[in-house]
Amino acid sequence: MPLPKLLLLLPILFLAACAEGGAEHTNGDQTTTTAPAAYADQTENATEERMPEQVEKKMIRTADFHCKVADVVKAVAVLEQRVLAVGGVIMESRVENQTGEMRRIAYKQDSLREIQTYQTTAVMTLRVPSMLLDSIVNSLPAGSTFIESRTLAQQDVTFRFHANMLKNKPDSDGNEAKALALARKTNDVIAAQREHDVRSDQFINRYVENLKLQQEVDYATLTVSFSQPERVLVQTIADAGRMAEVPFGTRAGIAFGQGMSLVGDVAVGLLTVWPLLFVVSLGLSLGYFLTRAKRKVHRVV
Repeated sequence: MPLPKLLLLLPILFLAACAEGGAEHTNGDQTTTTAPAAYADQTENATEERMPEQVEKKMIRTADFHCKVADVVKAVAVLEQRVLAVGGVIMESRVENQTGEMRRIAYKQDSLREIQTYQTTAVMTLRVPSMLLDSIVNSLPAGSTFIESRTLAQQDVTFRFHANMLKNKPDSDGNEAKALALARKTNDVIAAQREHDVRSDQFINRYVENLKLQQEVDYATLTVSFSQPERVLVQTIADAGRMAEVPFGTRAGIAFGQGMSLVGDVAVGLLTVWPLLFVVSLGLSLGYFLTRAKRKVHRVV
């Protein structure tokens, strides 16, 4: 090739060498290769996917409300209707009466007047949509006569929820499947299967826990306790003691019958021992006659 044409190729060779030098930097005996721009973008996207800057908050909200009302039964019915109207769930609703002092006094011949003090209380556990919890709680004081306590609380479970999601992400590179397949080829097949079962159980537990957390996040738990002032219940009841009493005529007839039964028993007893009575009577008669005969003999002498 003529010399002028070689001179024309020198710039092209120089540019190629510069481009190759940008790909590799030599530092002593160690050579470092710079990552391509596409690979750097992929790594950055993966990092953003693993560590998002803005994470959806997962807050579990709870509320406790204890108060006195004029009528517990009415307050419970109103609150139950309100919760059901907003799509809530009544987990528990218990109404009970706590009795106090009781007295009974005579009222009529066959009845008594019973006076009983009691206090009605109610305990409710409700699940309402979290966004409507404040409105439900703020409506409770309207029907209350005295507020004993009111508590609002929330728990942040964001990190636990997302940690479970990241742990349950499928292995895109298939490393877990490859490791399991390799372990099955070895002699430790039982250990490999046991490890697989443990990982499956962990996956299911994390999945179920996230379902539970999401339900608790969507529906807040509201605990309400109602009580009312002590009241008095007055009612007329039957006097069982007097109703069980036997009239005088009936008792007299029963007593006469029992006396006749006693006389009959005595007569039957005497008839049973008549031989003994006969011998005793005979002995007494003989003794009496002998005694009289002796007296007569003494008088004659």
